[in-house]
Amino acid sequence: MRDKLTGPADAIFVLGAGSLSPLHQAMDLYKGKWAPKISFLSLGGTFGGNLIFGQTEMEMYFKELCREHIPASDMLFAPGKGLTTNTLEEARAAVPFLEERLGRKPSRIILCSRPVHQRRAWATFQKQNPGVRFLNQPSEEELSVELLPRMLQEVERIEKYGAQGDLEPQEIPDWVRELCNKIRTLPVPA
Repeated sequence: MRDKLTGPADAIFVLGAGSLSPLHQAMDLYKGKWAPKISFLSLGGTFGGNLIFGQTEMEMYFKELCREHIPASDMLFAPGKGLTTNTLEEARAAVPFLEERLGRKPSRIILCSRPVHQRRAWATFQKQNPGVRFLNQPSEEELSVELLPRMLQEVERIEKYGAQGDLEPQEIPDWVRELCNKIRTLPVPA
């Protein structure tokens, strides 16, 4: 799910991920002048980069942006503390945090996540922040066998969290359900 960008947003928000690809997508958008700020708040989580990087996602993102010569003044994050460990926390914290840092409530925010996570992230941000337009710009990522269990978990979470009211309910097409059932029957790679 990728939205066509038609004008600049107030900020780019990078969701926590077990990959730097969403951050690289955000840097490309920033360099293309689609938004003047890059924001991130994640410490890490269930699928978090903290497990891969050996440090919080926020620390890793900051270091990577510095390596790419992005000015610290164009990074909006919570140094030394971080704020979130999951998508719902990010969705609840992002807009108030950006409002505080920008000095006004943002009206358009570009979301960058991994493709496998983008729909759930968008649906969660939409539900938690009515009145703000969230634009999807997932990173590019090759489908791999390792991502199959995560894809199944994402479908389950979209349904579960939609039923709980944490995200805008999403229709899961029958063909996706059928594919998930087929994937569940595949042998686990050694």
